[in-house]
Amino acid sequence: MSFVDYDNLCATIGDWLARDDLTAQIKDFVWLAECDIQRKVRFRDPQDKIFQGSTVDGQEWLSLPGDYAEGGLLRWTSDDNQPILEVGSIDVVDTLQRDRNRGFTGTRLRAGFLWGDRLYIGPSPGDLTFDLFYKSGVQHMGQDISTNLILQEYPDCLLYGALGTSAPFLGADERLATWGPLYERALEETQMAEWRARTGHGTLRMRPDVKVF
Repeated sequence: MSFVDYDNLCATIGDWLARDDLTAQIKDFVWLAECDIQRKVRFRDPQDKIFQGSTVDGQEWLSLPGDYAEGGLLRWTSDDNQPILEVGSIDVVDTLQRDRNRGFTGTRLRAGFLWGDRLYIGPSPGDLTFDLFYKSGVQHMGQDISTNLILQEYPDCLLYGALGTSAPFLGADERLATWGPLYERALEETQMAEWRARTGHGTLRMRPDVKVF
């Protein structure tokens, strides 16, 4: 079966696994494969973007945009007194939140940490609007996104990666002996293709440092 979009890919994985009862789980396999590929491949031309959103009173986190890859900073637009958010450790956020809960006043938002597809903030911000400056990556496929760069350019890598992530769930670790090498080879070729796309096909040359005045 040709897997030119997300639904075809999921159906193909079901065929390769010879299972028709894993509809929800196959979507998880694809998502996990996308995560692993994006961690290991530096895709070309990351884009600088700004995501405008708002926090919810009583909620200590905000959802990251679907194509979030890595962040720069978060600037509050509805309260100039709040500093630009610095991403710290979970312990710092927890301490600030406990201070707020004990009734300490004047504690400003000054720490946050990433967890999954959320940015947690301490203390919880209340109702504020913000601009999030970030680097975009490859969007995960789903109901509203039928394809992405990985599926378009490297479908074999995504297929073998998803099949590999299925083995622990299915208790079929012996299948990793088949899917693992196929995925590693496709992943290596994906890394090389993206490297060539960024650097060109010419030979590498050493250049002396040039001082710019």
